[in-house]
Amino acid sequence: MSTVNIKDVFKVAIKIEENGKKFYEYAASMAANKDIKGVMLALAKEEEIHRKTFGKMAAQLKGENAMSSFTEEYMKNLMVYIEEKIVFKKEKFNAAAAEKKMGSIIHAVDFAMDREQDSITLYESIKDIVKKEQAEIVQKIIKEEQNHFLKLSMAKKLLEKK
Repeated sequence: MSTVNIKDVFKVAIKIEENGKKFYEYAASMAANKDIKGVMLALAKEEEIHRKTFGKMAAQLKGENAMSSFTEEYMKNLMVYIEEKIVFKKEKFNAAAAEKKMGSIIHAVDFAMDREQDSITLYESIKDIVKKEQAEIVQKIIKEEQNHFLKLSMAKKLLEKK
């Protein structure tokens, strides 16, 4: 077992939310449809709220509460998962878009849906390693991320009709 600072896990979650905000702002700039642009900008604002929430949670951790025991294998798997799956990076989107010969807003929506689903999976793991009162906050963020997925799904359906 290795001892891991939970603050480090929150730092990762904060980075995911920062990148999500930037990505949604980028996607909004791609959107010709004002409704889709509005959805993307609203999601960007919500990602900023999540970033602040995780920051507050990390700041509240002190001493032993900031530490948790994990196997080294668990932490390696978690970090690989985060780096490979969850990161909302414009470069990652552009590489995926180029590979699929797509640069459209609908591809951005698909990309975001995948990232939101992966974020939900990560936050479920985080929920299991924090204190009960923090787990309740993380659960609220999970519900909001699920709502992001639904909003993106509706946006995709709207775009596919056109």
